[in-house]
Amino acid sequence: MLRNRYIDGWLVLSFLLLVGLGAVFILSAASSGGFINNPYKKNELINIFIREPIILTVGFFTALVSYLLPVSFWKRIAYPLAGVVILLLVVVLVVSWGTGKSVARWINLGFINFQPSELAKLSVILYLAYLLSIKEKKRDFAFFKDYKGVLVAVSIPLIMAILVFIEPHKGAAAFILLLTFFILAVSKIQFRKLVIVYLGIVLSALLLLIAYKGIDGFLKSYFVKRIVILINPTKHRDEGGFQIEQARNSFIRGGLIGVGIGNSMQKKTYVPEIHTDFIFALIAEETGFLGASLVFFLFVVIFYRGMVITFRLRETFDKLLAVGITLFFSLQAILHMAINLLLFPPTGITLPFISYGGSSFIVSSICAGILLRLSKEMRIKSLQEVL
Repeated sequence: MLRNRYIDGWLVLSFLLLVGLGAVFILSAASSGGFINNPYKKNELINIFIREPIILTVGFFTALVSYLLPVSFWKRIAYPLAGVVILLLVVVLVVSWGTGKSVARWINLGFINFQPSELAKLSVILYLAYLLSIKEKKRDFAFFKDYKGVLVAVSIPLIMAILVFIEPHKGAAAFILLLTFFILAVSKIQFRKLVIVYLGIVLSALLLLIAYKGIDGFLKSYFVKRIVILINPTKHRDEGGFQIEQARNSFIRGGLIGVGIGNSMQKKTYVPEIHTDFIFALIAEETGFLGASLVFFLFVVIFYRGMVITFRLRETFDKLLAVGITLFFSLQAILHMAINLLLFPPTGITLPFISYGGSSFIVSSICAGILLRLSKEMRIKSLQEVL
């Protein structure tokens, strides 16, 4: 009976509350003058009202299917999915070059513009979980101790990150490498060698950038500019400082209980991407410290349940898959909130289940379904051991 009916109540409640809050605040953001009075955003406004119910429905069914699928299914598709994702990322670039577009991140599927970079995040988790579990099963201990093992593990995520970087979607590329680092850090890979390899990657990237653009070009590059703007947004208001300055004002205006849902002033053109990159600031303004704290608490619950599931699972693949998905939610939430609080440069990191975006929502839904399935498997195996 348990095999059919058990479900992790805390996780389900947290996911559903985040989805509900996301729907409310996406509609609140879309009802602002920044959309209604802006001729360039009228189409986006229509898309939000038409596509949001479709995205929610598709997300629900993908989460349900992911929950019903056995964990062994994800093990079988780990390598093939990595190949498919790399192919999709290449297709995005080829199509963009063919049309002459400078920025291309999406594949138009009709009801949704799908971002392969979002699927890459899930693919990296599955790839690493399967690779490391196979090496452990074969007792290939040299793999975990040598630089070769670290390089093999990092290779596929690095290829994905480079392709995403070229799109360009620098925030997603950085997140893929960050997620890879943390998954490998909690595995049996030697941490010192992992850090050295990552320092080598960062140093190589900086040297290539300097060689390509020169010192002056490097100092004016995207990364340096973002840091400079973050340090003094008021001085660089025309270069992006205005947006993050206004995001900070959202928290000030919100106070303890907020100005009320739908009553935000900052969403009226002051914060242009408030429905995606700065939606946490909108929540803080309209529901105050209490509302923002609720969102933070829900992600804490997901992190806590995810770590409990990780520690109680027995199989290496299951454990790494659980911790990978837990990090997928937690790292994105922390980075998004830090960006909104001016603690980190803006990088285009969305808030899972809350920020507007079909690709992000659907991939998050798949991850939610997998984590719920892992929780169920953990519960069943624990009871079997007792009996």
